[in-house]
Amino acid sequence: MPTTLGRDEGKYSFRRWQAQVTLPAKGPRVLKVRCTNSAGLAQLERPNWNPAGFMRNAIEATQVTGA
Repeated sequence: MPTTLGRDEGKYSFRRWQAQVTLPAKGPRVLKVRCTNSAGLAQLERPNWNPAGFMRNAIEATQVTGA
């Protein structure tokens, strides 16, 4: 789903975002977040780590509960 992006802090920085989410039913859910760049490339399902810890490219997951 589209989001509203915060200020771009530079090439290697994190970027704030926000979105309005409506859950389909009551109860616990896992909300997963990944980004797609301006070229249409999305983060992969599996993280892409290197030995130095750079390129943290993981899909974030957060527990949420529908009311």
